[in-house]
Amino acid sequence: MTTDNSSYTKIARNTESFSDTYQYKNTNTSVMVDVTNTSNDKVKFVVTGTNNVVLTDGNSTQNQTVVTFLRLGDT
Repeated sequence: MTTDNSSYTKIARNTESFSDTYQYKNTNTSVMVDVTNTSNDKVKFVVTGTNNVVLTDGNSTQNQTVVTFLRLGDT
């Protein structure tokens, strides 16, 4: 996340591993953020893996890689 639209800090992390016998893995990560300035407060997502075996899937009819933003109210 960034609050100055420039330098990012990690606010959530999820690490998963699996063996060659499993072809699919489901994982979830949650974080709550108090956004005070929508012009400068931004998030970015990074997906990495070893040996180029990470895929993020989805299409227009199925949510397979999903991010949900929910506004709870003013602070």
